[in-house]
Amino acid sequence: MREKQTRSSVSQLTKNMMIIDLMKQTGWTRDRAVAAIEELERIRLVHFPSQGGLRIRTNVEVN
Repeated sequence: MREKQTRSSVSQLTKNMMIIDLMKQTGWTRDRAVAAIEELERIRLVHFPSQGGLRIRTNVEVN
């Protein structure tokens, strides 16, 4: 059980790092950055594995 909590913490840390970087790069508020990343997660363009890291789907056509 402890290992699973640690993995979730690592995943959350990775996501938070991306949120902070997005805020710095765009000047967005935290709420706006979180909403943008959650949208990318919802449409499965971005994924934060429980072990940490980041997966970005790049073979998607945008209309």
